[in-house]
Amino acid sequence: MRDTRSSRKVGGGRRLLTGVILAGLLLCMPVLAPVAIVRANPAEGGTMQTFEMADLINKRRQSGDVWIEFLRVPALSMGLYVLPADAKDTQVPHAEDEVYYVVSGRGVLQVEGKDQPVKQGSVLFVAGKAKHHFHSITEELTLMVLFAPAEDPDAAPAVD
Repeated sequence: MRDTRSSRKVGGGRRLLTGVILAGLLLCMPVLAPVAIVRANPAEGGTMQTFEMADLINKRRQSGDVWIEFLRVPALSMGLYVLPADAKDTQVPHAEDEVYYVVSGRGVLQVEGKDQPVKQGSVLFVAGKAKHHFHSITEELTLMVLFAPAEDPDAAPAVD
């Protein structure tokens, strides 16, 4: 006798089972760790560079600056941006798309007048040329920032 249970369709049950399996896999995936592994420019000696967040935090702290860039290739640039509690974020719009990963801290990101609370683990996308800044920073914000394409530090503010 042939077992036909696995091929039976009962009210979309196979789709439901597939959805449950996929949801389970997503729950088992590791949370985005604050370590960047990125493709480097082969002309600069390799196809991969790795960075440890603790090392980047120490390097930024030693620099005394709120921003350090730690990777630049034509397609993207990455940096670490730190804003102390109650700090004023004075950034101006830029042409590049931007992704923020909140390594630690709490505050609010305002994009084109809309506020979004942020905390450790938040991942935020801001389109190029959008007016945005952080405010209401209640705990020092440490942000890993990705620009795509690579940020042009010499460009004038991108305002329309």
